[in-house]
Amino acid sequence: MKRITYLIVPLIILSSFQFLFAKSLKPDSYINKVILEGSKNNYIYYSFSNKKPVELKVTGPKRIKVYLRAYNDCRGTEFNILVDENVIQTDKMSKGLSKYKLKDTKENVSNAKTFNVKIPSGEHTLILKPFKKCISICRFVELEEELVLFAPTKTYRTLNLIVKEKGYDYYLCTKDEPVEVSIIGPTTITVYARLNYSKEMRGTQHFKIIVTENGESKYNYKLETNISEVSYYEEEKGLLPSKAEKFTIKVNKGSHKFKFYLGDSAANTAALRFFVPESALQK
Repeated sequence: MKRITYLIVPLIILSSFQFLFAKSLKPDSYINKVILEGSKNNYIYYSFSNKKPVELKVTGPKRIKVYLRAYNDCRGTEFNILVDENVIQTDKMSKGLSKYKLKDTKENVSNAKTFNVKIPSGEHTLILKPFKKCISICRFVELEEELVLFAPTKTYRTLNLIVKEKGYDYYLCTKDEPVEVSIIGPTTITVYARLNYSKEMRGTQHFKIIVTENGESKYNYKLETNISEVSYYEEEKGLLPSKAEKFTIKVNKGSHKFKFYLGDSAANTAALRFFVPESALQK
């Protein structure tokens, strides 16, 4: 039998995660809807207990961010995180008291215990259940998919870019030699582009990345950049990489083969790196 792995990621430093918040999700089973009141914003939470757990039905792959708070008698209580009745982690609710209050009763609740749950492909049910007979509240937020590295099918040349002692493969294109990418939509391609300065080039530079499909120009991205002060190529000391400039391509349904060329520029080459949503790798 194939084993499905679920990923729980406690959030301690939010800035270390490359996720963007999307929409809030309403669970399918809960006790009551409550309003949590702050100094600037109000939030909708859903109450639950060990006899009436909160359940959220979700179609993966997705990443769900969970905010979990406890009423006073439930602070510090252990709870289970389940997916499809399988316990995937046991944790404890926060003991600290938050400044947020229930709008109706003005009662303070605990600080939020915050974590991400990675849901695999298919239909699943995410469940939260405390050990004690006490009331807790939670809210669910669907996160945008994590972007993963995507390798091209053909490239003029690959160079290892060093940034703070870490290496990253970048794929070179010229005005005549493209980087080719094959992909099935609908999806997106996020491209990081660096212009390769010669030693004679100075200051701000403007350049274009031209994207073609079936021999026709599909997209034309006009970019502005400056030389990077923190990166260099390990194998090519004569090329000086610029700062990375980003653009995103929306890919329509179906199979596509894109070619990426360097357009108008004083440089001879540009270096590209590609990212796609994780679901694009499963098509």
